[in-house]
Amino acid sequence: MKIAADAMSPRSHPEASERSLLDLHLVHGSTAACTARHVLHRILSCQGVASDDIDDALLVVSELITNAVTHAHPPVSLHVRLCPAARTLTVSVADGGACPAGAATAGAAHEHGRGRKVIAAIAAAMGSTSAGPGNGKVHHWAALDLR
Repeated sequence: MKIAADAMSPRSHPEASERSLLDLHLVHGSTAACTARHVLHRILSCQGVASDDIDDALLVVSELITNAVTHAHPPVSLHVRLCPAARTLTVSVADGGACPAGAATAGAAHEHGRGRKVIAAIAAAMGSTSAGPGNGKVHHWAALDLR
């Protein structure tokens, strides 16, 4: 796991002020979202991120990780980048690719299916790509504007 202590030096990235705050590999299971929220809350608090922005980031991360654990193969990992100059926080969850239809954990239909809508309502931008940090096959990301 890479945490805020490592984040103080800029990454090799076109945006020199962008910092990697977190690269966290998670257990593909029911505790993944809780673990990620706990670690991310601590790091964002130490970075001086406003509490409303932290709450938004934790909700987005929870939704992305829950989707990865519910609908995709392992591994699952969380990557967080902060760009203070642009006042943005980008979260990316990597997973091992989609499970075949019907293979994912299923529950009552009315309890599922709102995660991407929640993320879209909070994030300035969101998407999925097959390239990005970590060793997963698919990366689902959201960029949040900081207040």
